[in-house]
Amino acid sequence: MGGARRPGYDAAETVNATGHGDGRRRGLRRRLRRWLQTAPAWLTSSAVHLAVFGVLMLIPYRIPTSLRAIVVETRLTEETPPPDFARLLESDYDPDTAFFDAAGRPQAHAPNAGTDAALSAAPEPKQSELPPAVGLVRLGDADLSVRLPPPQRLDVAVTVRGEELAIVAGQGEAMDQITREILVRLRKRPVLVIWMFDESRSMFDERQDIKRRFVKVYEELAAHPETGNRALLSAVVGFGKDVHFLSPRPTDDTELLREQIDRVPVDPSGQEWPCKHLIAVAQRYAGFSRRGGRDVMIVLLTDESGQRSPDGLTPLDGALVEEAIHALQEARMAVYVIGRQAAFGFPFVPVLYRDPETGSTRWVRITRGPETPGIECLQTNGLSHSRPAIASGFGPWELVRITRETGGIYFLIPAEESGRQRDYQYDPFVMKNYLPHYGPRLQYAEAVAKSPLRRRLVEVFRSTADVAVPLSFAGHPERFRQQAVAAAAAARRQRARLRQAYEALRAVADDYAAETSLRWRAAFDLAVAQLFSYQIRLYQYERMLAELASDPPRPDRTVTLRPGESLHWRVRICRASEKSWVSREELEPVQQMAKELYASVQRRHQGTPWAKLAEIELEQGFSTRLVPVVSRPSTASGRSEPVPEL
Repeated sequence: MGGARRPGYDAAETVNATGHGDGRRRGLRRRLRRWLQTAPAWLTSSAVHLAVFGVLMLIPYRIPTSLRAIVVETRLTEETPPPDFARLLESDYDPDTAFFDAAGRPQAHAPNAGTDAALSAAPEPKQSELPPAVGLVRLGDADLSVRLPPPQRLDVAVTVRGEELAIVAGQGEAMDQITREILVRLRKRPVLVIWMFDESRSMFDERQDIKRRFVKVYEELAAHPETGNRALLSAVVGFGKDVHFLSPRPTDDTELLREQIDRVPVDPSGQEWPCKHLIAVAQRYAGFSRRGGRDVMIVLLTDESGQRSPDGLTPLDGALVEEAIHALQEARMAVYVIGRQAAFGFPFVPVLYRDPETGSTRWVRITRGPETPGIECLQTNGLSHSRPAIASGFGPWELVRITRETGGIYFLIPAEESGRQRDYQYDPFVMKNYLPHYGPRLQYAEAVAKSPLRRRLVEVFRSTADVAVPLSFAGHPERFRQQAVAAAAAARRQRARLRQAYEALRAVADDYAAETSLRWRAAFDLAVAQLFSYQIRLYQYERMLAELASDPPRPDRTVTLRPGESLHWRVRICRASEKSWVSREELEPVQQMAKELYASVQRRHQGTPWAKLAEIELEQGFSTRLVPVVSRPSTASGRSEPVPEL
């Protein structure tokens, strides 16, 4: 039968097929071995590498994708209950007690009754538990809410934030660090260093010191081979109200650079526009980084911050900070600043000026602050638009923000002025928890608007910024009486404004516990103490004028006037133990409460500017007195010398 299969056919077919298949595979292996032996070496290497890359590409698909970033925020927060306001405002005392009769004449004796003893926010003198302190917190004393991942979690990326601030002992140490920064950059590519000098009068001596150190910097740099072949170029710029490009083109000639520094002018205007002029510098030298391939460093030397409005509330130059950052980032420039600490919570600091002609000295103010994007402290001391000038522990906000965003450093050097504005040594660990907001002002404004406590504080700071009363009175008795009557009336109005601000803060006391920023809590605590104590100060001022208007003061025999000299009276703040215009029974309860409020600020925020300012307020006291001041002509022509713009 033709269609029938032989027995065992399928098995034989399978054996033949298998043998044929094995032979084919053996042949392929022989041909592959022969090809590898005769193929070029580069082709063999490429094939092996492709195989390895293929295996490596498969590895990630076998590992869980749980990568995430953790930002470790180093600020420490601690829940703290708000101050007990219930005991602070229980009196129905009327702050507008009249010291003058209907005709405007001072009464013989001001009221001294028990109902008038309390001041505008007088508390009942009863005890209550003070809030816990939020001072120095060390590891182990608190349970940190954010911890680093355990060692076995190698799939977690950790980012730790830092501050672009360096506290140095002086200009020499700052220049040494800048020398190292230049060398680090030179090891990668050529560098252009632009030296920007503040042209103000207050910087004249410092410019001479910098010029001497400048030579040393370039002598040290010349010893390194990286600086050869014009790898390091430099330029000199002066700035004040205007900007002066003193180097026609960047150079590596050190002697020429010294001559250009000598040509930095003294700007008589006293104006500072660093943000505005940084934009001009970025535009002028942008080609060196974009087309020339150089690292560009700007070293800015100043003892002030940017121009502000006369009342200090509105930044003028600071309004250009974001535009300056954008221009510098586009031009790929890093800014390094050698400057002073900003004034804490206040735009201005007093500087002792010595007239070069007469040798006489006087206090003038310069702009050096604040350290924040907005006003976060009271701008009055109850009597004038003034504040004890102390260091904030940070640089002026606009300049620090620029260094942070461009990759530079702000070098904090000690202040040379005397008085309370000298630098204080704050605990860096504590100050880490009180960092200013260094994001854009728009973000800052949004954060303030979302918080009832912050929003109310800013409203209070602005609404009381112009609280002031007359501090100078005529030496003539009749003119003194007229001025005293008007000044006492003004003081009553200002005291009512302070009480209204105090009530406004009381209304948001319940939001204190929800506030996460220790900086804003400190601002709230200090403002409460100040608004309360300033009412005492104004009350003493009123009583002083009420008493002295009926019997004007007269200088003692030690005060003698020479031809051309005149006498006037000046108000000074003092302790009640030195001079009080109210009885001890009237003063003691409210004075004790003010001391407790300031002591609470010191305990809650020890090691910070808020605690330091509370200490100074306690030292100054809550009363006032008059001191005689003799005005004398200072120049040979008999004219008073003009106040210089520093």
